[in-house]
Amino acid sequence: MNNKANNKRFVINRVDLGQRTTGYEVFNAGVNGGEIVGMTTKQLKDAVAAGQVYGVLMDGEEL
Repeated sequence: MNNKANNKRFVINRVDLGQRTTGYEVFNAGVNGGEIVGMTTKQLKDAVAAGQVYGVLMDGEEL
């Protein structure tokens, strides 16, 4: 099976504390049938720019 197909990640939830975004929950389909991992905003931006995460668009530098 293609390893790249197994490493698809999808944004499923944004985690906020008041009006501040503290991170994102991402479903990683390639690990043991799938797991939910937490990512910071910077980690998510880097992963989206690298084409590793689906389900979110970037508008310049903003998610």
